[in-house]
Amino acid sequence: VIVDLDLQFGSVADYLGSPGRGTIADLLEAGDRLDEELVQSIISTTEDGVAVIAAPDAIMPLEMVDTDQLLQVLRLLRKRYGYVVLDLPANWTNWTLSAALTANVLVLVVELSVARLRQAKRRLELCESVGIDRRSIEIVANRVERRLFRTINVDDISATLGHSVLTSIALEEPLVSSAQDQGQLVSALRRKSHFG
Repeated sequence: VIVDLDLQFGSVADYLGSPGRGTIADLLEAGDRLDEELVQSIISTTEDGVAVIAAPDAIMPLEMVDTDQLLQVLRLLRKRYGYVVLDLPANWTNWTLSAALTANVLVLVVELSVARLRQAKRRLELCESVGIDRRSIEIVANRVERRLFRTINVDDISATLGHSVLTSIALEEPLVSSAQDQGQLVSALRRKSHFG
């Protein structure tokens, strides 16, 4: 299951063509009514079988999240699903750190620019400061162009962050944008691609 916790700008359900019957806000505001049945009523499933909990329709203040309620939602999801993927907001709060601390693996997605590498380095330092083991963090280089001469490459990410890079994701802008606009996975539009 993918949980879109980007409460202000989340679009996972849109990109996957899986409009929900509810959103994560419904679960965060459920209080004592939170149970497996309510969670299942909110989840939508894509054509490819991916379960999705959508971000709220309206912008929700980040400070409104009750950390204990969020952790209870995550406990219920872990009982039912083998993999619970959280799409976190760019801004770090107490509840995002709490969610990160419960994760088996954190995937830090980095783009190839000086500003993005600085942000990634700061996030790695934050994770370490709250006790997240570096070995549980994976780095993924996103929007990597397949060209000969680049100012920054994947090796530069490793050197700058002092951390190995798990993989890179190819930049195939027209294909990815088209898939997102249609609410489909890239593989549904083109079986073989660098991005796929």
